Amino acid sequence: MFEFGGTKNLPLILTVEYINIVAERLPGLVEAMCRNEHFQWMSGDKVFRMNSIGSYRIASLTLDKNWISLKLPELRHLLNIYFMITNQLIMYTETLGYVQAYVNAAMASDNYVEPAPTAS
Repeated sequence: MFEFGGTKNLPLILTVEYINIVAERLPGLVEAMCRNEHFQWMSGDKVFRMNSIGSYRIASLTLDKNWISLKLPELRHLLNIYFMITNQLIMYTETLGYVQAYVNAAMASDNYVEPAPTAS
């Protein structure tokens, strides 16, 4: 999941499905906004929407009742770094099984190792 700042300081948390949708649709949204054209996309379940707002080059990403508006320069920056976000998500998803196995082993362990006094 990825978190954007949302309305009333509530985050807009996107699942993997919606992150992939943003990855697919973001270039088209930025292109349309650069040409001052209207862009609108809605998921099949009508829960997630992306659209441009008026002629002020602002876009809105809406998930349920939470939304965030981004200006064109912010969208361009997001487009430039989005590959890092998706790559980080892939790496997190791949390592999740290892972390879970470690947690399970630690929970089942009855060994205790005294931490050093300088450990944090």
